[in-house]
Amino acid sequence: MSRTSFAGDALRGLIAGTAAVYALDKLDRYLKDDQRVSARLQAVTGEPGGNGPAGSVAHRAATELATALAPTGPTPAGMSVRYGTGAVMGAAYSVLRARNGMASIGVGIPYGLAMYVAQEERLNPRAAIGGTPSGAPWQDHARRAVAHGFFGLVTEMLAASSAATARADTPATRPR
Repeated sequence: MSRTSFAGDALRGLIAGTAAVYALDKLDRYLKDDQRVSARLQAVTGEPGGNGPAGSVAHRAATELATALAPTGPTPAGMSVRYGTGAVMGAAYSVLRARNGMASIGVGIPYGLAMYVAQEERLNPRAAIGGTPSGAPWQDHARRAVAHGFFGLVTEMLAASSAATARADTPATRPR
């Protein structure tokens, strides 16, 4: 099996991670719309400013730069932070996958779940950009865990298919 380049793996991961954030958001929105209203209200009030972690980072940066953003809701800056984080996590996964031989579709799901625990349950609350784990209902934790597992699955599927395409297009394997 031919090995792909580090830069190629990273680029494929950036694209896969960006697409996976889009998929995560769609699944999360679908699950959130199905969640009980009381649980949704509790989840929103548990986050600083009601903006979510990416929005909180964007608002902090805007404050430091003496610029104003919309007080609540998604902003282009917040979405840039969100998609940028997903792209970097996708690149890291793609490079690790190519270098460590993690070639199973099932590996993406634990990666997404580990990302959820590290980011949503530990880092965001400690950095004061996300609500505390005890401030959200269990449904919110379950929904986010499922969505992050889905992020890992989508990242894995896209990284695997694009890496297979890249290997098939190397000069040694190209038909003459």
